[in-house]
Amino acid sequence: MMMKHILTHISKVLILSTFVLGSTLGMAQNINLVASVDETPPLSIGQTFNYTIEAVAGTTAYRGVQIYLNYNPAIIQINSLTPNNSVLNVPLANDTSTPGIIRYAAGAFSDITGTTTVFTVSFEVISVSEGVMITHDLFENGNPNGTGVTNTLGQNILGTANNILLETLAVEYRSFSDIFSIYPNPVKGVLHIKTSIMTELSGISFYTLEGKLVFEDKEVILSDNGLSLDVSNKLINGLYLMTLTSTLGEQATYKIIVNK
Repeated sequence: MMMKHILTHISKVLILSTFVLGSTLGMAQNINLVASVDETPPLSIGQTFNYTIEAVAGTTAYRGVQIYLNYNPAIIQINSLTPNNSVLNVPLANDTSTPGIIRYAAGAFSDITGTTTVFTVSFEVISVSEGVMITHDLFENGNPNGTGVTNTLGQNILGTANNILLETLAVEYRSFSDIFSIYPNPVKGVLHIKTSIMTELSGISFYTLEGKLVFEDKEVILSDNGLSLDVSNKLINGLYLMTLTSTLGEQATYKIIVNK
């Protein structure tokens, strides 16, 4: 199994003579894998964050670590994975080619103790349709490539490995009419139409309350800041319904008062 392959592979590279006293083995403590992120949720689209795993061993020695992580590739994508080659200096697996899975394994020629960074992954949020989840698939649950920590005998001495759940900032739905700001209203001369989201219009129309079309412009062009329309020579005093139509067929209607 892969968990024992970590030690076996290291032994083939460098022949080791390892003696573990029965009393020492009996006193061995489990080693925890602690995951953390460097950003505070909720996360938004385009935001990047670093996910780091540390092996917290205290005085207990270990020789190898393997990690198997699951994540939703429709929500986050990997920008990079940076392993800690200075301590875990025998690389065995580093595979991020399958979307949604990170498989990593590395070992060392000598005992490792204390707290050691295993690797850091840079993720980017590409959707906020659901929360960010980064979870372990454990060796002890039957996955031969699953997350675990090996001692010099190739035994799995993993204690705990925490999962990460991060809330995302859901994009608030805004209707077509919500993206425009119309002012002044009442208007004497120039009516300003500003937009918070870049869009394209196919026309702007003014109707009386009875539904009669009194003015229409089908060649309207929105700049980055919207558009300005002089209605002083187009409309007489009164209450009108102004309809904006997008190139996608969306429409938004506003009541406009002309008072010159």
